[in-house]
Parts: sequence; C-alpha cells; structure tokens
Amino acid sequence: MANPLNVNGIGSFRRNSPLSMIDKDTFLAELRERNHKPVSQSAQYIDAKADRLVAKFNAPESRAFYCDCARYLSEDFIECAIENAFRPRPRNPIRNKAAYFGRICVNELVKLGIYQAK
Repeated sequence: MANPLNVNGIGSFRRNSPLSMIDKDTFLAELRERNHKPVSQSAQYIDAKADRLVAKFNAPESRAFYCDCARYLSEDFIECAIENAFRPRPRNPIRNKAAYFGRICVNELVKLGIYQAK
C-alpha cells in the first residue's frame, strides 16, 4: 500500500476500503423501507393527525383521505410533503396547496400498493 502522502498513491488507500463505495440502490431501498414501515397506531392518533391536516389545509371534505395518509404514510413523509406544499415559489406559485399535497401523497400511496393507479 502506498503512503497516503505520496503523490502517486493519492486515494489508493481509500479504494481498498469496503466503505469507500456505497451501493446507492441498496441504501435507498433500506431507507425507504425504514421510513414506510407501518407503525401500529391507535384510532385516536390517526384521527388527531387527520384533524391536524384538515385544519392545515382547511379541507374538511378530504378527511377520509387524510386518515389514509395518517394511517399508511410516515410522519416524516407527511411533514416533508407539507413543507413542500407551503414552500414559497416566486416564479411558479402553488395555487392549491391541498391539491399539491394530495398529489404527493397519492403518488406515494400508489407506490406502496394502497391505492391503484388509473
């Protein structure tokens, strides 16, 4: 093995390390699986999360959908989707934040197999 200070051997000690290359697909799959594992939640917890979403988007007619989101999607995913819906976009503002949030969640629910794609 070359001395790390040797100009000809720069980075050679890293190539032989098992940690130098990360399998991106495996890492992302494990991360997705960890984030989307359904956690057993009480009906009260699901109702509270759905009520919070109804209040956030002022959409009481979408409560059943928000219950599905609260039941099947992780808290982190929901928070990220809310932040994405409310993020300021000066050039192309989102006119209907509830619909944008709903589209993000429906796409994820289709990926998980909860909803069917049309």
